[in-house]
Amino acid sequence: MYGRHATCFIRIVTFEDVNAGDCYATYQMGLLWGAKNNVHQPADFRQVGLHRTAARILSVSESEAPPKIHLPDYSRPIPDKYVCIATKASTRCKRWNKPKGWREVISFLKEKGYRVICIDKDAEQGIGLVWNHIPNGAEDQTGDIALLSALAQTCGLLCRTKQW
Repeated sequence: MYGRHATCFIRIVTFEDVNAGDCYATYQMGLLWGAKNNVHQPADFRQVGLHRTAARILSVSESEAPPKIHLPDYSRPIPDKYVCIATKASTRCKRWNKPKGWREVISFLKEKGYRVICIDKDAEQGIGLVWNHIPNGAEDQTGDIALLSALAQTCGLLCRTKQW
């Protein structure tokens, strides 16, 4: 996300890649259960949403606006009509857990003539007896690919739980 067409300059780094003394500010993003004084998490994400929680942690506006992203090469990797989905999350509570939800969405998109491509990092994710897999009907293009490469493949359909 860079260049004159981009909203801002953002560089995402790991803790190992940064010297905190060289930074104006650093933020640790995450969800904390049962935080009584709300120091690290200003509000319960279940009440305000993850996007507003992040905005409150960073002390930025909660208004919703699509970012302007400049992609150096926006050639379509797939000539057909397609939609990319990513169904996994870092915790189960952040996944869309609607029964039959992905099946209904994928069936709807396929009826409209779209290929449905799953671009999660892993084809399956879980622990113990509870595992999540690529939804039935989605094509497997999972793997460790750069986020901007995945964005370049995304058609722009955003599935939000409130809309379904």
